Amino acid sequence: MNNNQNILSDKKISRIDEILLKSKIIPILVEDDINNALKAVEALLEGGITVIEVTLRTQKAFKISESILKKFPKMTVGIGTILNKAQLIEAFSIGAHFGVSPGLSKDLTDLILDDNIDFPYMPGVSNPSEIMACMKDSFLTLKCFPASSSGGIEFLKQMNSVFSTIKFCPTGGINQTNALDYLSLQNVISVGGSFVLPKEAINNKDWNSITKIAKLFSKREINVT
Repeated sequence: MNNNQNILSDKKISRIDEILLKSKIIPILVEDDINNALKAVEALLEGGITVIEVTLRTQKAFKISESILKKFPKMTVGIGTILNKAQLIEAFSIGAHFGVSPGLSKDLTDLILDDNIDFPYMPGVSNPSEIMACMKDSFLTLKCFPASSSGGIEFLKQMNSVFSTIKFCPTGGINQTNALDYLSLQNVISVGGSFVLPKEAINNKDWNSITKIAKLFSKREINVT
Protein backbone atom coordinates (compact mmCIF):
# COMPACT_ATOMS: atom_id res chain seq x y z
CA MET A 1 0.00 0.00 0.00
CA ASN A 2 1.46 3.38 -1.03
CA ASN A 3 1.42 6.58 1.04
CA ASN A 4 -1.66 8.00 -0.65
CA GLN A 5 -3.57 4.79 0.01
CA ASN A 6 -2.46 4.89 3.63
CA ILE A 7 -3.82 8.42 4.04
CA LEU A 8 -7.16 7.47 2.47
CA SER A 9 -7.44 4.34 4.58
CA ASP A 10 -6.62 6.19 7.80
CA LYS A 11 -9.40 8.68 7.07
CA LYS A 12 -11.91 5.87 6.52
CA ILE A 13 -10.85 4.00 9.63
CA SER A 14 -10.95 7.09 11.87
CA ARG A 15 -14.60 7.68 10.92
CA ILE A 16 -15.65 4.77 13.10
CA ASP A 17 -14.52 6.85 16.09
CA GLU A 18 -16.77 9.71 15.00
CA ILE A 19 -19.72 7.33 14.87
CA LEU A 20 -19.07 5.70 18.24
CA LEU A 21 -18.63 9.08 19.92
CA LYS A 22 -22.25 9.89 19.06
CA SER A 23 -23.44 7.41 21.67
CA LYS A 24 -21.64 5.76 24.56
CA ILE A 25 -24.15 2.91 24.30
CA ILE A 26 -24.64 1.08 20.99
CA PRO A 27 -27.90 -0.89 21.19
CA ILE A 28 -27.75 -4.22 19.40
CA LEU A 29 -30.93 -5.21 17.59
CA VAL A 30 -31.73 -8.88 16.98
CA GLU A 31 -35.19 -8.87 15.46
CA ASP A 32 -37.02 -10.51 12.55
CA ASP A 33 -40.20 -8.43 12.61
CA ILE A 34 -39.89 -5.20 10.65
CA ASN A 35 -42.71 -3.38 12.45
CA ASN A 36 -41.29 -4.25 15.86
CA ALA A 37 -37.84 -3.16 14.74
CA LEU A 38 -39.10 0.22 13.55
CA LYS A 39 -41.03 0.80 16.77
CA ALA A 40 -37.93 -0.10 18.79
CA VAL A 41 -35.81 2.36 16.83
CA GLU A 42 -38.41 5.07 17.34
CA ALA A 43 -38.29 4.38 21.08
CA LEU A 44 -34.50 4.66 21.08
CA LEU A 45 -34.61 8.01 19.30
CA GLU A 46 -37.16 9.30 21.79
CA GLY A 47 -34.72 8.29 24.51
CA GLY A 48 -31.82 10.16 22.93
CA ILE A 49 -29.87 7.29 21.36
CA THR A 50 -29.00 7.86 17.71
CA VAL A 51 -26.78 4.88 16.87
CA ILE A 52 -27.83 1.25 16.46
CA GLU A 53 -26.23 -2.01 15.34
CA VAL A 54 -28.49 -4.44 13.48
CA THR A 55 -27.00 -7.92 13.64
CA LEU A 56 -27.09 -10.40 10.80
CA ARG A 57 -28.46 -13.07 13.11
CA THR A 58 -31.93 -12.94 11.56
CA GLN A 59 -33.06 -13.55 8.00
CA LYS A 60 -34.58 -10.10 7.59
CA ALA A 61 -31.66 -8.13 9.03
CA PHE A 62 -30.74 -6.37 5.79
CA LYS A 63 -34.36 -5.59 4.95
CA ILE A 64 -34.89 -4.22 8.46
CA SER A 65 -31.75 -2.10 8.15
CA GLU A 66 -32.94 -0.62 4.86
CA SER A 67 -36.30 0.21 6.43
CA ILE A 68 -34.63 1.95 9.37
CA LEU A 69 -32.37 3.94 7.05
CA LYS A 70 -35.35 5.06 5.01
CA LYS A 71 -37.73 5.93 7.86
CA PHE A 72 -35.30 7.34 10.42
CA PRO A 73 -32.59 9.45 8.74
CA LYS A 74 -31.43 10.69 12.17
CA MET A 75 -30.45 7.16 13.20
CA THR A 76 -26.91 6.02 12.44
CA VAL A 77 -27.28 2.39 11.37
CA GLY A 78 -24.54 -0.20 11.55
CA ILE A 79 -24.57 -3.81 10.42
CA GLY A 80 -23.18 -6.30 12.91
CA THR A 81 -22.05 -9.94 12.77
CA ILE A 82 -20.45 -9.44 9.35
CA LEU A 83 -18.67 -12.73 8.66
CA ASN A 84 -17.72 -12.59 4.97
CA LYS A 85 -17.10 -10.34 1.98
CA ALA A 86 -20.59 -10.73 0.55
CA GLN A 87 -22.18 -9.49 3.77
CA LEU A 88 -19.79 -6.56 4.01
CA ILE A 89 -20.43 -5.53 0.42
CA GLU A 90 -24.20 -5.75 0.91
CA ALA A 91 -23.99 -3.67 4.09
CA PHE A 92 -22.07 -1.04 2.14
CA SER A 93 -24.45 -1.27 -0.82
CA ILE A 94 -27.64 -0.65 1.16
CA GLY A 95 -26.15 2.51 2.66
CA ALA A 96 -25.40 1.37 6.19
CA HIS A 97 -23.20 3.83 8.05
CA PHE A 98 -20.74 1.30 9.47
CA GLY A 99 -20.01 -2.40 9.85
CA VAL A 100 -18.89 -4.63 12.71
CA SER A 101 -17.49 -8.16 12.86
CA PRO A 102 -17.27 -10.43 15.91
CA GLY A 103 -13.73 -11.46 14.99
CA LEU A 104 -10.75 -10.63 12.83
CA SER A 105 -10.71 -11.59 9.14
CA LYS A 106 -7.87 -10.57 6.86
CA ASP A 107 -10.23 -10.87 3.89
CA LEU A 108 -12.53 -8.26 5.41
CA THR A 109 -9.87 -5.81 6.57
CA ASP A 110 -8.19 -6.02 3.15
CA LEU A 111 -11.52 -5.27 1.49
CA ILE A 112 -12.03 -2.23 3.71
CA LEU A 113 -8.56 -0.96 2.85
CA ASP A 114 -9.53 -1.07 -0.82
CA ASP A 115 -10.18 2.53 -1.89
CA ASN A 116 -13.42 1.45 -3.60
CA ILE A 117 -15.01 0.51 -0.26
CA ASP A 118 -15.57 3.74 1.67
CA PHE A 119 -17.08 2.10 4.72
CA PRO A 120 -16.26 2.64 8.42
CA TYR A 121 -15.57 -0.77 9.90
CA MET A 122 -14.70 -2.27 13.27
CA PRO A 123 -13.14 -5.75 13.45
CA GLY A 124 -13.48 -7.88 16.56
CA VAL A 125 -10.64 -9.01 18.81
CA SER A 126 -10.24 -11.04 21.99
CA ASN A 127 -6.47 -11.31 22.49
CA PRO A 128 -3.20 -9.36 22.04
CA SER A 129 -2.22 -11.15 18.82
CA GLU A 130 -5.41 -10.03 17.10
CA ILE A 131 -4.93 -6.49 18.39
CA MET A 132 -1.42 -6.41 16.92
CA ALA A 133 -2.70 -7.68 13.58
CA CYS A 134 -5.26 -4.87 13.52
CA MET A 135 -2.63 -2.29 14.41
CA LYS A 136 -0.54 -3.41 11.46
CA ASP A 137 -3.34 -2.29 9.13
CA SER A 138 -4.09 0.86 11.18
CA PHE A 139 -7.33 -0.39 12.69
CA LEU A 140 -7.16 1.28 16.10
CA THR A 141 -10.78 1.13 17.26
CA LEU A 142 -11.86 -2.46 17.85
CA LYS A 143 -14.78 -4.50 19.08
CA CYS A 144 -13.79 -6.53 22.12
CA PHE A 145 -15.85 -9.71 21.88
CA PRO A 146 -16.91 -11.61 23.83
CA ALA A 147 -15.94 -9.03 26.41
CA SER A 148 -16.98 -10.74 29.63
CA SER A 149 -15.55 -14.18 28.85
CA SER A 150 -12.36 -12.67 27.40
CA GLY A 151 -11.43 -11.18 30.75
CA GLY A 152 -13.82 -8.25 30.97
CA ILE A 153 -12.73 -5.08 32.69
CA GLU A 154 -9.43 -6.50 33.95
CA PHE A 155 -8.47 -7.62 30.44
CA LEU A 156 -9.17 -4.16 29.04
CA LYS A 157 -7.15 -2.52 31.81
CA GLN A 158 -4.19 -4.76 30.97
CA MET A 159 -4.52 -4.04 27.25
CA ASN A 160 -4.43 -0.31 27.92
CA SER A 161 -1.02 -0.62 29.56
CA VAL A 162 0.37 -2.32 26.44
CA PHE A 163 -1.73 -0.87 23.59
CA SER A 164 -2.29 2.72 24.66
CA THR A 165 -3.41 3.86 21.18
CA ILE A 166 -6.21 1.31 20.93
CA LYS A 167 -9.84 2.09 21.74
CA PHE A 168 -12.41 -0.62 22.37
CA CYS A 169 -16.14 -1.13 22.09
CA PRO A 170 -16.74 -4.09 24.43
CA THR A 171 -19.71 -6.30 23.56
CA GLY A 172 -20.89 -9.57 25.03
CA GLY A 173 -21.92 -9.72 28.66
CA ILE A 174 -22.57 -5.97 28.91
CA ASN A 175 -25.68 -5.13 30.91
CA GLN A 176 -27.31 -2.36 32.90
CA THR A 177 -25.29 -3.29 35.96
CA ASN A 178 -21.79 -3.17 34.47
CA ALA A 179 -22.09 -0.83 31.47
CA LEU A 180 -20.91 2.24 33.36
CA ASP A 181 -17.98 0.30 34.83
CA TYR A 182 -16.78 -0.49 31.31
CA LEU A 183 -17.34 3.10 30.18
CA SER A 184 -15.19 4.39 33.02
CA LEU A 185 -12.13 2.75 31.43
CA GLN A 186 -9.73 5.04 29.59
CA ASN A 187 -9.57 2.83 26.50
CA VAL A 188 -13.33 2.24 26.09
CA ILE A 189 -14.98 4.56 23.60
CA SER A 190 -18.44 2.97 23.85
CA VAL A 191 -20.11 -0.32 24.72
CA GLY A 192 -22.52 -2.48 22.75
CA GLY A 193 -25.36 -4.51 24.14
CA SER A 194 -28.84 -5.86 23.57
CA PHE A 195 -29.82 -4.87 27.12
CA VAL A 196 -31.07 -1.54 25.76
CA LEU A 197 -33.53 -3.48 23.60
CA PRO A 198 -34.85 -6.25 25.87
CA LYS A 199 -36.49 -9.03 23.90
CA GLU A 200 -39.33 -9.17 26.40
CA ALA A 201 -40.08 -5.47 25.91
CA ILE A 202 -40.08 -5.85 22.13
CA ASN A 203 -42.31 -8.94 22.23
CA ASN A 204 -44.73 -7.14 24.56
CA LYS A 205 -44.52 -3.97 22.45
CA ASP A 206 -43.51 -2.09 25.58
CA TRP A 207 -41.85 0.80 23.76
CA ASN A 208 -41.97 3.06 26.82
CA SER A 209 -39.62 0.71 28.68
CA ILE A 210 -37.10 0.92 25.84
CA THR A 211 -37.31 4.72 25.84
CA LYS A 212 -36.71 4.77 29.60
CA ILE A 213 -33.60 2.60 29.27
CA ALA A 214 -32.40 4.73 26.38
CA LYS A 215 -32.80 7.91 28.42
CA LEU A 216 -30.87 6.34 31.27
CA PHE A 217 -27.93 5.45 29.04
CA SER A 218 -28.04 8.12 26.34
CA LYS A 219 -24.88 10.17 25.87
CA ARG A 220 -26.27 13.34 27.35
CA GLU A 221 -27.16 11.62 30.64
CA ILE A 222 -24.00 9.58 31.21
CA ASN A 223 -21.33 11.29 33.25
CA VAL A 224 -18.17 9.22 32.87
CA THR A 225 -14.75 10.76 33.38
